[in-house]
Amino acid sequence: MSELAEYQRRIAAALDRIGKGLEARAAEVAEPAFEAGIDPEVAAELESLRAALATERDSNNQLIERIRAVRRKQERAIAGLQRQITDLKRDADAAAVELERHKRVAAELADTNRVLREAAEAGVSDPELLNASLKAEFDALRAARAAEIAELDAILSALGPVMDKAEAGEEANDA
Repeated sequence: MSELAEYQRRIAAALDRIGKGLEARAAEVAEPAFEAGIDPEVAAELESLRAALATERDSNNQLIERIRAVRRKQERAIAGLQRQITDLKRDADAAAVELERHKRVAAELADTNRVLREAAEAGVSDPELLNASLKAEFDALRAARAAEIAELDAILSALGPVMDKAEAGEEANDA
């Protein structure tokens, strides 16, 4: 049994020495001043690792710059789309106002024509009624024209960016 205890003591002492040696080696590796006395292979590997780290840092910085550039581009695109949406909303609102006006005038025209028809059926010829009918018809034509103009303005507003891109593409191809 004493032999077994002796072996255990010796193994424990050996493990203790190994642990202290590893700690000392780890402390040497952690300090930059250790390089003067290290194995040339280890120094070369360390230098290779440092170069790889520098390369990765450069790559990382390049990726960060690319991400920033993409983000700026997206922000510009979003701002452009928001302007287009605002313009389209404004054009749609104007078209809606014109359409509502057109509906109102068309309803007035229908009422005036109904009254004029009833007067014609009764055999009554009223110049005031005829003038009112003609005025309502002219107003309806003007409202229809204004609605068409508003619709065309909306279409032209939507086509503007497409035409700008097409012109830019042609200029790039010419260059």
